[in-house]
Amino acid sequence: MRVPEAGEKVSKPNDNELGFFDDALVTDCRFPLSPEIWELLFLYSLSPSQLALNGWRLVLAFFSLWRQLFAEENPQLWREFMQCNKIAKTDEGLYHFQARDKCGLLQGLPLNNKGWHEKFFLS
Repeated sequence: MRVPEAGEKVSKPNDNELGFFDDALVTDCRFPLSPEIWELLFLYSLSPSQLALNGWRLVLAFFSLWRQLFAEENPQLWREFMQCNKIAKTDEGLYHFQARDKCGLLQGLPLNNKGWHEKFFLS
């Protein structure tokens, strides 16, 4: 793990490196990422560095709730509840999740997380 050098971007890590946002750890994300989270990222062709902070909050809360109710995660069912959208105001290739048809299972997420995308590390 290392701190990025000046000018490095989370979306363009060196070969064999992965970028990750510091604040995602505050949302209770831990390493190694679970197979279910990797499967979900794979479903949308995303790397961990492309998922916006509220996306991490939604993923972790959804799987925690699902695990309590049904004992095992099912990333395929995620698509029944959420859709993935690119954040238009950035050229970093960042994405967020949005509830489908107003089926908001999780509410009260912050609307603004100023500066979260500027703090990251590489591993």
